Amino acid sequence: MRLPNNYGSVYKLSGNRRRPWAARIKVGDNVDYERMKAWAKYKYLGFYATKAEALEALAMYNGAPYDVDRRQMTLQQVYDEWKPEHEAKVKRFQNYGSAWKILEPLYTRRMADIKLKDVQNAFDNSGKNSPQLLIAKALVGLLWDYGAIHEVVTKERRDLMTYLDTSKPGNPNKRERKIFTREEINVLWQRQNHPIAVMALILIYTGMRISELLDATKDDFDLVQQSVQIRSAKTKAGIRTVPIADKILPLIPTWFETRRTNDNAYHYYITRVWPKGMEDLGMNHRSHDCRHTCTTLLTELGVSSEIRHAILGHSSRDVEEKVYTHIQLDTMLAAVNKIP
Repeated sequence: MRLPNNYGSVYKLSGNRRRPWAARIKVGDNVDYERMKAWAKYKYLGFYATKAEALEALAMYNGAPYDVDRRQMTLQQVYDEWKPEHEAKVKRFQNYGSAWKILEPLYTRRMADIKLKDVQNAFDNSGKNSPQLLIAKALVGLLWDYGAIHEVVTKERRDLMTYLDTSKPGNPNKRERKIFTREEINVLWQRQNHPIAVMALILIYTGMRISELLDATKDDFDLVQQSVQIRSAKTKAGIRTVPIADKILPLIPTWFETRRTNDNAYHYYITRVWPKGMEDLGMNHRSHDCRHTCTTLLTELGVSSEIRHAILGHSSRDVEEKVYTHIQLDTMLAAVNKIP
């Protein structure tokens, strides 16, 4: 079948190729004035396994023309272009730097050619656990958003990435949360001269995430009202007032004397200070184990789920609890003061 004039063309390349079919469009003419000759100048839309795929690509271009040069960009090129603009805007950008490594098998692929199954395979074979894959999924969303805006990928291809599955079972890096034992908590109290012992006690008795503690400023702490304001969180429920138990109130000034405050503080504590501190204390815990310990102890003490959710900033799944009235600070304070 003859294609319309100025529509473009499809032809098969010679040799044994995995994708032998080329789709191209005419973008002008090359002219040799000395020899009085002219010939067509083409740009390639891509190379395909079948003639049908090449014709489909040509039809899509003619239906909605795009910047052909941008469509040739590899995933690495898109990332390198996207990174400088977003590095200054995104909080804890180093998390995305780690997530980027999960996509390494796709670095040299044209972004326009990368399908959902390709990214899913990279996720499934990465050996990473669900929290890391969730960060990687967020990064994919940002990159494909950028690609769609700048004509590197279609909006339809971007929308497909929302179906990435980050819950592959049997992950080799999966680690169950484990709470601090009563004996370990006693050791933390005995080692109050150790900055990580102080940090762990604050996290255990408040239920805060380590990121929330690191982000909180002195102005966010009210030692008279015994509370701390969490002003930035992943969910609406995470923005909250957290009670400060009587037992840890004297530790807050100590924490501010020893803590590191800069843009890399989160990465610094998570990768270096916390692991080394736990080793010094003779323990093996991740920072999130503190939060898990808090909710476990509150549950064991009979504190209602409404109050626990208010303290820890959890979004309730119970329809009735979603309509609960505001939990007063003194009620939450009484709850955390029960923790022995």
